[in-house]
Amino acid sequence: MLVSIHAKGESIPQSLRTWIEDRLISAVSRLASRGQQVDVYLADENGPMRAGLDKSCRVVVTIAHEPSLVVADKDTNIARMIDRVADRLSRAVSRRCERMRHRRTHGES
Repeated sequence: MLVSIHAKGESIPQSLRTWIEDRLISAVSRLASRGQQVDVYLADENGPMRAGLDKSCRVVVTIAHEPSLVVADKDTNIARMIDRVADRLSRAVSRRCERMRHRRTHGES
């Protein structure tokens, strides 16, 4: 599984990059056999000197022979935002796996 982190407007320390990768890999682990790619787009929209909901995250999970999953969020705190995104992504992956299983057992509808 390949995780690519793209940061705009902010430098991401290696320790945070590793934590983000680990958190998102665990969220999509049910899709490991489908050969997916996870692209993470982080941005500090207002720049480092302004406050507010200025940090954004968009995660795109590419799944073989399936539409991509996209989850996005904004917050002032990157760790809290990533946790929320990972939780939402995990639920979306569960729903997608259930749909794929249903199609396999009941045929395409």
